[in-house]
Amino acid sequence: MANKTAKGSNMSQLLIPSDTIDQMVCIMCQKHLSFFPVHVKEDGSGAICGRCKLTDGDTFLRDKAYESIAHAPRKDCTKCTWQGTCANLKDHFEKNHSKLLIVDAQFEINFLTSFKEKALLIFTDEHFIVHREVDLTKENFIFSVKHLKSNDTSESYCYFLQLLSGDKTYSCRLPKQATTGESNSITKFSNSFIKEKLHDADSVLIKINIIGSDVEIPELEEECISIVKDVKKDPNINWGLLSELECPVCFEYMLPPIHQCVNGHSLCSVCKGKITLCPLCKCEIQETKNFVLEKMTLYLVYPCKYYKSGCEHSGKSTEIRSHEENCEFGPVSCPLKGIENCQWMSNISGLLSHVEKEHSASMLKSVRIDIRFDETSDIQQTFLLKFSEKVFMLCFKYSDKKFRWAMQLMGTAAECEKYRFEIDIIDNSMKKRRCYMRGVCVPFKENIEGLTDPCNYLMMTLEQIKPLITVTFSYQTFPIS
Repeated sequence: MANKTAKGSNMSQLLIPSDTIDQMVCIMCQKHLSFFPVHVKEDGSGAICGRCKLTDGDTFLRDKAYESIAHAPRKDCTKCTWQGTCANLKDHFEKNHSKLLIVDAQFEINFLTSFKEKALLIFTDEHFIVHREVDLTKENFIFSVKHLKSNDTSESYCYFLQLLSGDKTYSCRLPKQATTGESNSITKFSNSFIKEKLHDADSVLIKINIIGSDVEIPELEEECISIVKDVKKDPNINWGLLSELECPVCFEYMLPPIHQCVNGHSLCSVCKGKITLCPLCKCEIQETKNFVLEKMTLYLVYPCKYYKSGCEHSGKSTEIRSHEENCEFGPVSCPLKGIENCQWMSNISGLLSHVEKEHSASMLKSVRIDIRFDETSDIQQTFLLKFSEKVFMLCFKYSDKKFRWAMQLMGTAAECEKYRFEIDIIDNSMKKRRCYMRGVCVPFKENIEGLTDPCNYLMMTLEQIKPLITVTFSYQTFPIS
């Protein structure tokens, strides 16, 4: 039988005094009995772990009971004598230590009193022991997370913390750590750090983010520190009236057209197209509009729906939707989602680092592109380009003896107006001929087949450039500002 370590849990996780655990060692290597199989001498004078060979002349018995106990995912409860399994740990905390059960993966701290405690966090049915400590003498906050694995096949996790000032005006993110609870996976920061990064906040809201161990996030840098204006304090926004315009389905503030059910409950046009019955009274939703609410929206100032992500823009109902469609804080998918089935989604600020790391093979390394050419075969290609710290996608298609190029910018329509792109056909016949065109950059579209508007792409016919083509078709391309 192959030797293995007790991965699911270890004896230190059971309610056994540490001095007793220190005595539970192999008589050969003097290491803890954490490597299986474990054998004990028949006379009870000692045990040998799976690291070491059994000695000749002695009789040994396999200690399966010990191995089962060492494997059992039994966890001790801080400062009480309760023992049980992971399945019962949450119930125990709810009944006996409710203040130590972390809800919504967040909690608040201040530097007014010292404390040291362990709390329980549940994430996707997995249990994590959170150690949190404030040391006033050193003005430090110390934090770690320990994953209580329910079995050997449990997924491995990491964590990172997001710190927000009590009024949520300022925020910053700290690097990720492993959920081992060990000294090398501790997050630690000082009161002076809070004063500097969160502008001397009276209290700090800490959000715990549990992620898979293979998920990468950028390391903490100065630019990771974000200062977010609190739109809630905007005097032009009447939050009381806006709350009356909250759609009961998507919970966003309604904009015209506003529909209503036969009992007068209103909902936005987007949700109206998704359901047939009112979510509040289950009555039928017809084509009736709430003209009173629609008229009222003309006098209100709306926040951008991405204000929680940092957008400070606000505006009238007649223009806010146009802003939201191009808001830099809105969600953006990977441009290769439809090509490589990449499911990444974030905001535009994280796109460049994503494509450079995950899709480097699709990044254009040179302005020159060479294609093995057969005029009877269709060609369709896409490339990603980096220019001026922005991501562009070059879409190329050859069909029906026509060449088409479109340069799409991952950004807003207003940004597209700042950029152009050039196509320069290379004369492979070596006769120094040239065919050159310049076009406009357009907003990103997932499907190249949708680029049917001649205003959005450049086109050349095979007849125009055939003299420049040999067995290879070559061209240069690049965005310009």
